[in-house]
Amino acid sequence: MTLSEREDVWHALYFFNNRELLQNHALQKWGLGEDASQKIAEVMVDKRYAPISTKAAKNILYFLKRGVSYQLSVVLAGVKNSLNKVWDNIEENDIQFVINRVLDLYKENVNSGFIPKLKEFLLDEMQFSDFQIKKLYGLQAQSLDFSVLEKFPYGAKEDKEIIDFKNPLLKNTLFQTRKIINALVEKYGGIDELKVELNTNLKTNKFQRYIYRLDQRRVAKNRERYIKRIGFVSENLTQHNLLKMELWEECKETCPFTGDPIPLALLFTDKIKVVYLQPWSISLNDSTLNKTLCYAEFSKKLDSKSPYQYFNEQDPAQWEGVLERVKKIFSNTLDYPANHKKFRKFAKRYHHRN
Repeated sequence: MTLSEREDVWHALYFFNNRELLQNHALQKWGLGEDASQKIAEVMVDKRYAPISTKAAKNILYFLKRGVSYQLSVVLAGVKNSLNKVWDNIEENDIQFVINRVLDLYKENVNSGFIPKLKEFLLDEMQFSDFQIKKLYGLQAQSLDFSVLEKFPYGAKEDKEIIDFKNPLLKNTLFQTRKIINALVEKYGGIDELKVELNTNLKTNKFQRYIYRLDQRRVAKNRERYIKRIGFVSENLTQHNLLKMELWEECKETCPFTGDPIPLALLFTDKIKVVYLQPWSISLNDSTLNKTLCYAEFSKKLDSKSPYQYFNEQDPAQWEGVLERVKKIFSNTLDYPANHKKFRKFAKRYHHRN
């Protein structure tokens, strides 16, 4: 499939909300059979990500590559989108002028109405039409009149504005935020500035949040156990020792590379090393998922190679046996329900970088 065809498939999977319509689209536009189109219609795409079209993403990326912040890249991408094909014929000097002008307008009016000034610039200096203004991204292309209140207002009207939001987690958050901020204002006086950071879990459903909380409890319980075991052997409670204890339990107290057991008495010595499964110089992955334990002598032999690269060079016939052993070592358990992901990391043959 060409890139354009793949993007078309992704757009259909992401934006169709009706399975029947998606199946008809697959039948008529892609020429798929009844069975294939039905399977396509059953594909569920995680809609917590990619909330913008590919075209919008490319327009925003155009300015991100020029070192513009994301917020202003969205604004400039809207300008580019409004001009459509005209943008392709604009000289580089003029493009830089537009970028610099928008950046200056933002710096000068960030606290006193950036949007009206931007519209004024686009209408007067760039001769935008009202239709083009409506094609801007993320601004709603309008200036809003507002006044600063001492506290968040209470009342049936204000409650309804919050209740009208569809996301129940967002509604609860807003009600609680209003309650806390008003209490702070009553006790300490007015607040100069509020900074709000939205957790990505805000976009998950109730069941997904429940699973996430269960996993967080599992992680916390595991950590308590690490601390107790490290204290039992009278070792220092450092991040490195905590990591070693976690990896030691993950690999079932066994070196995945050699199959030799790792006694607790050796775990915190220089004889046991933390190594990357996929070399950091290639993967740039410093997460725990990409780490395991290994005897120091063997770690020297790895020399920034992945397990597959090492065994394929030294003894290819041994590789299948190593995989069978490692599959058991990194099998899922109650304390490590996603341990099999580490086995896949170990068995990975090639590292593809996007």
